[in-house]
Order: sequence, then C-alpha cells, then structure tokens
Amino acid sequence: MNLSNITEQLKGYRGKPLGKYNNFAVLLPLIATDDGIKILFEVRSYNLTIQPGEVCFPGGKVERGETFLQAAIRETCEELNVYEDNIKIIGELDFLVTPYDLIIYPYVAILENLNIEKIKHNEDEVDHLFFMDLDFLLNTEPELHIVELYAKPKKDFPYHLIREGEDYRWRIGKNPVPFFKFQDYIIWGFTARILQNFKDIINKKF
Repeated sequence: MNLSNITEQLKGYRGKPLGKYNNFAVLLPLIATDDGIKILFEVRSYNLTIQPGEVCFPGGKVERGETFLQAAIRETCEELNVYEDNIKIIGELDFLVTPYDLIIYPYVAILENLNIEKIKHNEDEVDHLFFMDLDFLLNTEPELHIVELYAKPKKDFPYHLIREGEDYRWRIGKNPVPFFKFQDYIIWGFTARILQNFKDIINKKF
C-alpha cells in the first residue's frame, strides 16, 4: 500500500453514516382541495405489533436494490392503494439519523387525480386516514420535550483500557420529541420532527 493506492481508493468515494443502520423512507403527501392544501396522515393499524394506532406518514423499510425515493413511493402505493402516476415528487427533506440504529429519508409529494374521500387504504397496515390543513401547521408550534439518552456499557466492557475506568463520564444525548395536537390526534416523535422540518424549510427557517 502506498499513497497512490490510497488516493485511488478514496477517489470518488462518497461518505455515508458510519455504523450499521436500517434505512427507512417516508412520504409527506400534500393534496390540493377546494378548501386549500391538506397534509395526509395515516393512523397505523391497531393489529400491528410495532407502534399500533400511532400517527405516521406512508413509508417503510428500504428494500435491497431500491433507492430511498423508490422505497417511499412503493410504500405509499402499497399503503394507500394508489398508483405511482398519482404521486408527484416535489422535493426532499432533511434525513433523520436516530439513536435507534435507523435513518429516515423523507420526501414531499403531491397526490394528484385523487378524491381524498375515496382513497381505499390498505386495512392490514392502516386503520384510517385524516387530513390536516396546511394553514394549521404554518400557524402552530409544537410542544417540545427532551429525552435524555444515557450510555449503558455491557458487563464485559473493558474499563481497564480507558484512563478513567468505571468513572469515565459518558456524554448524554439529547433527543428532541415534539408534539402537535390536532383535533383528537397526537402527532409526535419522528413524524412530528419531519413535519416541523417541512414547515421550517417552506418558511425558510434554518
């Protein structure tokens, strides 16, 4: 190995999150109606083992061989029983690296040529849909709470290899958890963070 070899190996390399993550992609769907622009949300089926009954956007795990965007579109088609032609992608949001070994890649799309009252969602995954007026989002600030994350080494952690040993002071992570209250729904967690990010971007708040 020499400097030429190293240079060649790094040429064109693109950085990625360091570590092993599960990749998920979601779609924030907008629908133009006679009453203005609305945002579509799903309430997850109560029969699911993970987060039953919680509010979310269409989306799911990225499968081998597909891009993040392809995954977001595929999952939306499967959950809402719509066609790819009904989905017009208009942009992407900031991707979310979570402390739970997963990364979420959000996209924004317009759902076209659909009657929102006639969307036949997949009942195996979705209990029901609801719609928020965009104006409500633009005029509402979430309630924000912070969850502190602590390191918990396993029993066999080699404290003898680090200077402070068992007295080592691990950093404490701070995970923001916003809550939007809309009608009888609570939109919180990652979905609320994506929603706030969308709001900040279209309001140009960085």
